[in-house]
Amino acid sequence: MIAQVKQTNDGHKVRSALEADRNGQDVSWLGLRERRGGAFSTVGLGKTASARVDPDKTLDQGTILLEFAAIPGAVDQVLLRYQSPEPLGLMFEIRLDLQGNLIIMHSEIGTRRTYRIDAGFVTRSNCVSLRFTWDADQGIGGLSMEIAETGALYFETLELPEPLVLRDAVRMFACTQFMQLANGVRFVAIADETLPHGPLPTLGVDTRINADRGRRPVADLKPGDVIKDVNGRAAQVRWVGLAELPARGRFAPRQICAPFHGAKTDLICSHDQLIRLAGSEVEYLFATDFVAAKVGDLSHGVLSMPPLRVPLATYAQFVMDRPCVIDVSGVLIQGLDIQELQDRPDLRCQSVLATLPEAMIPTVSPARLDVLKPFETVAWSQMQAA
Repeated sequence: MIAQVKQTNDGHKVRSALEADRNGQDVSWLGLRERRGGAFSTVGLGKTASARVDPDKTLDQGTILLEFAAIPGAVDQVLLRYQSPEPLGLMFEIRLDLQGNLIIMHSEIGTRRTYRIDAGFVTRSNCVSLRFTWDADQGIGGLSMEIAETGALYFETLELPEPLVLRDAVRMFACTQFMQLANGVRFVAIADETLPHGPLPTLGVDTRINADRGRRPVADLKPGDVIKDVNGRAAQVRWVGLAELPARGRFAPRQICAPFHGAKTDLICSHDQLIRLAGSEVEYLFATDFVAAKVGDLSHGVLSMPPLRVPLATYAQFVMDRPCVIDVSGVLIQGLDIQELQDRPDLRCQSVLATLPEAMIPTVSPARLDVLKPFETVAWSQMQAA
């Protein structure tokens, strides 16, 4: 039977999407919707299945990941709205109100839950990333929103958030008539696990790092490994992690093409990977010796990779015992920026570092390089190309 269902107006396809076999508990991303279409699979996108899954099964853990352009106007921007065809069924809505606050409404069978972030931003933003997570077993969840242009990160811990039922999840992603997306939405995805809030891994898993145990893929690094920074000083790896993400928007793979930006070989990463920039152009534009820029904001020497058949990408990242810049095949990169996690214990509890012992978390706040805003990176790129 069909386990991978393309978006369709035919409600009968919902039944096809429920033909599945769990084959363990390693399922993560189940559905993906974009303006041009969508897909859903009860065993995970890109995987095959054979047995039927109970459509009334509750997703005890889950994540909704949404990327959109904020377009302030005279009315609220309803980003996503789902209405079950059943009487007293689920109504699920995500909207941005006129005051720039994010609101999620979950209503069914006489119950109504509202979750919100009072961000208060009312200017247009070309890229906003939202994560909504729930864990029924732990009775906790999270809601976060990140503004790409400013780097601002908003986070709220949620108590007893309502989980979704599999039947509603299938309808949201496999059938167009039940869920509407605003024009500014780039993609929305759903998983049956909780995605950490805050910074996520950004390096391609095959990126090779020079460590004391030899040159090896970043995914093969282990806590305790020693890496030398660009100044030749040793730094110890405290944490290494992987994340499988929808290969869309900020999470779509980018390729730094050699020899641009010092690369000796092509390097794969996501939009948010930071690289260090230096030179006369940096001194002239920003009155400092070094700055950091997001790879996805660079206008030359970086290619967006073509969409994958399986719309997922896996990234790796590491945390050192101190802030440092590493030479990776000629590109000067930073490890995971954990400044926000150091400053906010509530956020750290639902981040990639949630299980890292307190004693292993670096206590020295990074002497962070200034991270360029997108328009500043474009200005630097244009000066470089002149």
